[in-house]
Amino acid sequence: MSPRSPELYPENAGATDGPSIMGRIDFVPPTTSHHAKKIVRFQVGGRQITKLGDTDELKAARAIWWLVLLPFKPTEPLEGPLAVTLDLTWPWRKSDSNRTQLLGRIPSEVKPDADNAAKGILDTMARLLFFKGDQQVADLHIRKWIGMRPGLEFSIRKIQFGGERGAVPASGQEVRP
Repeated sequence: MSPRSPELYPENAGATDGPSIMGRIDFVPPTTSHHAKKIVRFQVGGRQITKLGDTDELKAARAIWWLVLLPFKPTEPLEGPLAVTLDLTWPWRKSDSNRTQLLGRIPSEVKPDADNAAKGILDTMARLLFFKGDQQVADLHIRKWIGMRPGLEFSIRKIQFGGERGAVPASGQEVRP
């Protein structure tokens, strides 16, 4: 199997020149993820109900994602399998030396976890109808950085295959348009 075979990289199996949405938003991304929940208790018909509710921090983070992504909202949601890339950058920390900052940006290994950060973004994109649902995301790349230019850079591309939608060629077969 070659390093860029169609089995590992569907973009090699067909064009990704279909509809796409790309953008760069300069701001400090929230660090609160969808795990910021609290226990909520209330009475219904004399019975006490307990469930998980959103914290104020989570509500604020969702509102921020909504506001910064709204200008990129497409007129129609993308359909079919999608490839999504998210590059999140938070500002330098006080503990980052000047020498480190000369690198421009470095990979982040602090919270939030990449998958949890992506969940909030993808959920907001789905609510804004960038796509019909985040189950359409077949190829997801998330990168977390600390750097001089905080923000979110994203791309959403429709994956188009040469044959049937979603068909991936067997190993060793040549792909023809």
